Amino acid sequence: NINAYGTYSKLINDHDIKVMGGYNQEHYDYLYSYAEKLYPLPVDQHSLNLATGASNTRDDDNRNSSRSIFSRLNYNWKSRYLVEFNTSYFLSSRFEKQKRGHGYLSSSAAWRISEEAFFEPLKTVVPNLKLRFSYGSLGNANIGSYDYIPIMSVSQSGFSLDGNLVNLTSAPAPKSDNFTWETVESFNLGLDFSLFNSKFNTTLDVFRRDTKDMLANYRSLPSVFGASVPKENIASLRTKGWELNVNWNDSFTLLDDRFMYGVYFNVSDYMSQITDYYNPTNYLADYYVGQTIGEIWGLTTLGYFLTDEEAKKSAVLSSSSTSRVYASAGTIKFEDKNNDGVISWGDRTLDNPGDYRVIGNETPRYQFGLTLNGAWKGFDMNVFFNGVGKRDIYPGAEAVNFWGPYNRKYQVMTKHVIENRWTPE
Repeated sequence: NINAYGTYSKLINDHDIKVMGGYNQEHYDYLYSYAEKLYPLPVDQHSLNLATGASNTRDDDNRNSSRSIFSRLNYNWKSRYLVEFNTSYFLSSRFEKQKRGHGYLSSSAAWRISEEAFFEPLKTVVPNLKLRFSYGSLGNANIGSYDYIPIMSVSQSGFSLDGNLVNLTSAPAPKSDNFTWETVESFNLGLDFSLFNSKFNTTLDVFRRDTKDMLANYRSLPSVFGASVPKENIASLRTKGWELNVNWNDSFTLLDDRFMYGVYFNVSDYMSQITDYYNPTNYLADYYVGQTIGEIWGLTTLGYFLTDEEAKKSAVLSSSSTSRVYASAGTIKFEDKNNDGVISWGDRTLDNPGDYRVIGNETPRYQFGLTLNGAWKGFDMNVFFNGVGKRDIYPGAEAVNFWGPYNRKYQVMTKHVIENRWTPE
């Protein structure tokens, strides 16, 4: 790879200006070869020429390159107003020639309120107060080196012609003309402040990230077409979240020496939602516009049926269009949301989900971390804790450790389950 850049800075009175520009080039070349041939008898000399058994050979050739130019402009006035602009232009061999290039912009601005004259009376309490804003766009080309090229594969069939196995060449999968860079746009608003002679410091960030032109399958094709649906840049995702960092650093005298300690705490949260996706029927087995990533769809429970008579009057559980499961005493009671007498998925669409609703979300929420450290007389200690404040989990049907050893009719019940099964008493 090649990475070259240059900088220029100029201070004019209270105006501090810095300029940077550069060029980057990377090339990845992966060549792999493998050959194998079986020996009929043990020999001391290892050579493919001495082997007469079955052979196996394969190789791989993977190459890609990228180039980019970039620039940055920084402006600083009395460490009070700070502005930055960035530009970049990328070229990647992972796309066809007409769509290999893409340009991106980003900028940020900060206002150090604590450096203003009107804030001077408060600096003994709040020595640092800064407001920040940033916007940036960046491209994503994390795809295969040859995904834009229709590729044919060669294989050997299982039938023979004139005593020889027939070689086959498969038809290449179709490729879309709409196949190019994904773009990620980020907006961030931040606040920094310090208290108590900068012993207490806090950073708060609120952000929004839009992932545009995501690669996804546009539409289904008839099965007689004989090929998979090509991917196109047609999907979008929006993520909103926030992050809080708080730390305290101080020291005190302990046995004629200073004991230095620090407490660091951070917590963050985010949620993502589909903003653009081709799903005209809003089929729930696929992504759909408005979907929150991590949604868990399920039935609402109302306890257990206490008697067989109560169960017979309830809605029956539909496992398919031709199968009905009738409840009995001890069976979980599900809520018939649409009052049609059947517990089912309906059309399994957003407009008709039957009795299913969003009952949770598996995205980790309120992720936090706590670090405690101390140093005294050459000894130091560091303790770290982390966790998640909220997360919903729906185990799979075969998760025996969650549902119990008898969650399928074909499984064997243990003696403990039989002796402790549910009864009306």
